[in-house]
Amino acid sequence: MGTDEHYSLVGQGSLRIKQVGEIDTGLYRVLATSQSDDTSINHIVKVTALVPLKFNIKPSNTYINVGDDVTLECNVYGIPGPTIEWYKDGEALETGDFYNVSPTGSLTIQNVITEDAGIYQCVADNTLENLQALAQLIVVREGIAIPTRLPETSAAKTAAPVPQITTTSPPDRPDLGPVPSEPRFVTASDVQARSFKLTWMEPSQLNGDLNNYRIYLKWNGG
Repeated sequence: MGTDEHYSLVGQGSLRIKQVGEIDTGLYRVLATSQSDDTSINHIVKVTALVPLKFNIKPSNTYINVGDDVTLECNVYGIPGPTIEWYKDGEALETGDFYNVSPTGSLTIQNVITEDAGIYQCVADNTLENLQALAQLIVVREGIAIPTRLPETSAAKTAAPVPQITTTSPPDRPDLGPVPSEPRFVTASDVQARSFKLTWMEPSQLNGDLNNYRIYLKWNGG
């Protein structure tokens, strides 16, 4: 390796690198040779130039219609490379059927529902430092035109309330003869924004063979 203003030899064999940059990352080999018998030894050292985290792309405030898919962009670069996690209204998001994070860090929400509205936070961390950015997602009803003016992000946002579910009798039906009585102890549990668990016991009076059940659902306020 030659020497210049960027690389210089110090003392009896030390190498000085001025204003280390990402280009200086690599393996360096030092070779020492004896002037008396030409024997030599060498040693290899790895140098990694740390690069502060910075956003290539920040998530931006977004409107989206119910039922559509939306992607909140987020891309962060640095050395060591960061991992990216997403939060909604301060709570960590679990990726799965509806929430997916790409290898570059962007979050995609599939089949958006009203409860997906909120403040989303992209957090990049590489154990040395972390970086974060916020964006607001506003969900509007199907068929409503998306506003052209984006909202200003507000950090003062609370999580959407979990919808309350009540069980009611189905609508009146014509008299078709003997029918089973109502199922007993109908209970809704494990209520989430997109799903819930409904359990019941068999009717006390079957009045014949029981072939199937029909479930009628109405969201409060819906």
